[in-house]
Amino acid sequence: MVVSAPATTLHQARPATKATLDAFEALGIAVFPQEVGRKGSRVHGWPEMPTDTAIALTHQAASRGEVNVAGRTGAGVAVLDPDAKGGADPAGVVASIREAAGDAIIAIVKTRRGYHVWLAVTESVGNGYCSGLGGEVFSEPHLAMLPPSIHPEGQRYEWVIQPREPSAKADLRQLGFVPDEPTFRSGIPQEVEPAPPHVQAEFQALMAGKEIVRGKRNQELFGCPWHDDREPSLSINWDAALFHCFGEECLVGGGISALRRLLGKHTPTYRQGRAGLSDGNWGCVEDEVRRLADGLTALGHADKAQKVRDCKRLFAVGHCTGCSAAPVYPLNCGQLLCPQCMESRLAADWREHAGSIPDRLNILKLIPRDFWGLNRHVLGKVRSRFREWRQRAGVSGGIYGIRLHPKHGAVVLLALPVGLPLPQSSRAFEVEVVEMGRPPDEFLRWLQAEYTEEARSWQTDEDLALLLEETRRRRRFQGFGGAYASEQRQDADEPADEVGTPVAQPLRKVSGGSNSGGSKRDVRLCPLCGGRVEMYDFTVRFEEVRLKDGQLQWLGPPGSAASAA
Repeated sequence: MVVSAPATTLHQARPATKATLDAFEALGIAVFPQEVGRKGSRVHGWPEMPTDTAIALTHQAASRGEVNVAGRTGAGVAVLDPDAKGGADPAGVVASIREAAGDAIIAIVKTRRGYHVWLAVTESVGNGYCSGLGGEVFSEPHLAMLPPSIHPEGQRYEWVIQPREPSAKADLRQLGFVPDEPTFRSGIPQEVEPAPPHVQAEFQALMAGKEIVRGKRNQELFGCPWHDDREPSLSINWDAALFHCFGEECLVGGGISALRRLLGKHTPTYRQGRAGLSDGNWGCVEDEVRRLADGLTALGHADKAQKVRDCKRLFAVGHCTGCSAAPVYPLNCGQLLCPQCMESRLAADWREHAGSIPDRLNILKLIPRDFWGLNRHVLGKVRSRFREWRQRAGVSGGIYGIRLHPKHGAVVLLALPVGLPLPQSSRAFEVEVVEMGRPPDEFLRWLQAEYTEEARSWQTDEDLALLLEETRRRRRFQGFGGAYASEQRQDADEPADEVGTPVAQPLRKVSGGSNSGGSKRDVRLCPLCGGRVEMYDFTVRFEEVRLKDGQLQWLGPPGSAASAA
């Protein structure tokens, strides 16, 4: 029997959130925060984040107000998600699971359409849809929502069985709960090896120079000194001499060599590229900006290099006709590979099409079977093959992008609306299922990560020149097809048997993410009062800007009242 929780206000739900965090912390399962009414996590790097760091971040978020919370699967923990797909009865499936593997159950959650059954398992069987379950199996890293979170459609997740310590582990293969087409991701890292004593000593000395001093715990959170950190987001493992910032605008991290670079003890040339970063980390954004600018200069693009250096450090200035404020607006350089503005420009292009994108997407990666290698016109070749492939595979509509890849030449980044059949691998492409049934913003974040990796992949002048040539005028996402299958929703006066019937919906034109620089606005509105802003015909630098009334404003000319205030 489902135990329904009474209706609660957001304020009353906060103790319940803390109870969930405490219970999952005791079980050693990571929990991450998200805005109320949204699914997943807003924390970058969640698949690899240490459990205690994740719990600490979520406690901090919950202390400031109501949040949704999601638990991470993997590392011996799985979630079975029966939700009536394929005509299955979720309640009946859950009853069978309780009978067959009751001692391995960690918790059971009532969701909008079914249940999340948390299990301790003997091994991972991957993530993906399982026809025997009538839903998904998640035994690799995945985020599953926990009570008292609120679903995007308004329902609150509820406990059927409260979190508890399992007394056994379930064998998913023996139970028959294995994904039909399992996908595997890199699992949660195990305990890292301690760094040598001299490395630990240098690491602590360098951190002390930034006023970060080790406390009593090995794994600690601090305010990050490399960005305006309003909440502790810098995670440090002192014994391993590792650090990582989970702030969206920062994401610095690595080992001792990355820390030396951040503090100016070691500065790699742009030619060193990835080969010069022995710990696989890229350091701060400023290092990447210098690397790209130096590379563009070496190719004879001094003007483009200067634009990269000035990216978001030059501001357009205006005068508000309503409140007399002098708001400023950061200018993007518009360069395809720029680490300062590339992701935000892609996001702005994507959100212009918010009304034309399906609510749920299956995210796929298509990897060419042939070895293409990086060469001129490889994007065109893969695009032509993709066009032929989708006709043969019967893929009627979706959204795709193509990125260069050092190993495969280029790969296709594909999102198909939920309701369309998943294509199978063929002689042309190996189909890798990345995520199932995800909202559009998660596909956007995946695109951002893929194109950021592409932008950082060059090592030599020739690599950079090829990237610039091949990606010029390329659109990083593009819609295709005339219609897609969508789940029909029931109106109040609609017969019950019509619910869930797939219907054809028009797929409107979705296209953007080209290398065209920042968008130009004819009219700007004041961020303080909403009044019309008349723009000046000059720009100012970062040093002439300050934060006033919560917004960036121009200091004004030297000697002015605004400058002296």
